[in-house]
Amino acid sequence: MWQLFTIPFSHYCEKARWALDYSRRPYQERGYLPGLHLTATALRGRGKTVPMLKAGAEHLTDSSDILQFVDRERNVDVPSLFGRDEATRSEVIRLEDWLDESLGPSTRLLAYHYLLDSIETLVQVAGQGYGPLGRLGLGMTMRSLRGGIRKGYHITPDRAAQGMERIGKVFAETDARLSASPFLIGNSFTAADLTLAALSGPVLMWPESIHRFDRRIVSHDPIEGLPDAFKTIVQSLRKTPTGQHAQRLYRDWRRASS
Repeated sequence: MWQLFTIPFSHYCEKARWALDYSRRPYQERGYLPGLHLTATALRGRGKTVPMLKAGAEHLTDSSDILQFVDRERNVDVPSLFGRDEATRSEVIRLEDWLDESLGPSTRLLAYHYLLDSIETLVQVAGQGYGPLGRLGLGMTMRSLRGGIRKGYHITPDRAAQGMERIGKVFAETDARLSASPFLIGNSFTAADLTLAALSGPVLMWPESIHRFDRRIVSHDPIEGLPDAFKTIVQSLRKTPTGQHAQRLYRDWRRASS
């Protein structure tokens, strides 16, 4: 069986997880605490990052590569995430790459900026992908790593403001696209929509998007415990066409493998 190695709350890992679930290909997720994921990747000589997909002889460590591989290996009754023709495929890949580079780093930076000072809140939101012992371990891990995370991602108030500006520009462009069609590209759900919804997760936090270890939807709205300034940002972004689109995608297109 395929194995997906993750940090469960990572939005790039969610991107890969969603593609696998959509493909209807059976797999096993192996979730790690931040830092401890290095044991999985190092033992396999595959760098330092997750998601990592082990599929037979294949070891894939980039979420975009994973999407394209999974799409080729999807069940025959599952529509492609990259469209039916080369022109659509090229546009899907272009948008996916743009979102990977422009949106993903910015949403992560902004969420960490606000949540690293409130580890209990961070664990409440990000710890849903772990069992009780895992959540306890996540709190201890994040307290010990938060200085390194701030340094590694260059998290400062100025950088957070720049990240918010980049998110606003991305949402403005995707809002415009969604004013003309129900999906980012025409009338079909593609990897571009999947990537948008997954990578906006840290700043939208729709209950449907929070990954739980038991795959149930959380019973409360995660933003209720957020710091006031961050809560205001999340509420504002949720009201945008892009924010509403992301929620619809989770409700209508996020399906688990049997």
